[in-house]
Amino acid sequence: MSFVEQLSNTLSINSDIENASYMTDYMRGKFQYFGVKTALRRQLINKVVIENKEEVTKNSREITLELYKLPQRELHMCATEIFEKQLRKKIQ
Repeated sequence: MSFVEQLSNTLSINSDIENASYMTDYMRGKFQYFGVKTALRRQLINKVVIENKEEVTKNSREITLELYKLPQRELHMCATEIFEKQLRKKIQ
């Protein structure tokens, strides 16, 4: 299973329909949501990144683009965080 699939499945398993409804309403229906709040999302992404560290390090740009193609907003936020962390590592 690829990193993107694993991350998507992890967020889906931890989804909260009630939160997703509130989030969608707040954004006026522009995005779909799993309903995973920020603190939990960051815990989950860190876990999945650690499990797939080599793939994330080698393919952060491709992963970012692939995550942005998916409809759920949490995946877009994960994409931004992954790309930012990898970019910081390269700059330092």
